[in-house]
Amino acid sequence: MLKLLPIIFLLLAMDLYPQGNNPSRIDVTPNPKDINEIDKVDFEGNKHFSDGELLPVIASRETDKDIFYNILEYYSVNINKNKAAPLYLRSGLSSILKKMIKISDFDKAKADADVKRLMNFYKYNGYHLAYAWYYFGIDTGKKRNVLRFYITENELFKIKYIKYLGLDNVDPDVRARIEKTKSLKNGVPYTEAKVLKEMNDINFTLLDNGYFYTYYD
Repeated sequence: MLKLLPIIFLLLAMDLYPQGNNPSRIDVTPNPKDINEIDKVDFEGNKHFSDGELLPVIASRETDKDIFYNILEYYSVNINKNKAAPLYLRSGLSSILKKMIKISDFDKAKADADVKRLMNFYKYNGYHLAYAWYYFGIDTGKKRNVLRFYITENELFKIKYIKYLGLDNVDPDVRARIEKTKSLKNGVPYTEAKVLKEMNDINFTLLDNGYFYTYYD
């Protein structure tokens, strides 16, 4: 027998007034140096997520220099300081260095998009008031170009209450199975991944019990 079509809605209420600063506009500061190569990409202000977790979120990358490149670059720099060094040696080392790696240059459009990616990532994980901006410039102490993303995380939103709509016409035994699949709790930090998992689990239970036209929103 064809069963009724349940349409499920999941309503989540969260604390709308977490403590923290108000979001500000994205601030872009141009690189004061002529060379646009990115020697280092890092993050500042990130507390909940490490640099290693945030790096895959963005598209900007630093130039990847292995130990062999660094050794050869060291000799090249010092040979170029020696005016008596043959020209063919200096130019030859420079040519080899250029072929060894692919230079990652600063791209303003890419960095702007990275800021949006970071903010979306934080919102996806419950930091709805997080904001970010970047600075690309020279670290004079280490003599390298740095692309640095500054992040203000603000507070993590938590689920205040959960309400499921559309399950009233589901058979009691199926509803009991659904209850066992639920994992979201009041007061836990909000993450979109957990919400989607909850809805997928409920939808799978319904499909597995004859509600073949069920869907959720």
